[in-house]
Amino acid sequence: NLTHALGTLSNDVRNVLELYFIKGHSHGDIARDTGVPLGTVKTRIRRGLIELRNCLRKMDTPLFQANT
Repeated sequence: NLTHALGTLSNDVRNVLELYFIKGHSHGDIARDTGVPLGTVKTRIRRGLIELRNCLRKMDTPLFQANT
């Protein structure tokens, strides 16, 4: 389910989430490496998490049912 949800994200958002959560880069490192402003990196992380949560809820993923 998570793989499908990640596939629904734009490439820009998915890339930033991967760099932050999987590779452990800081916000500043991501901004420098991708050439986008720091505020944009933070927005993409926040937007990506919201979009993932919404997608997983729509798929009725048990992990997210308790938080509704």
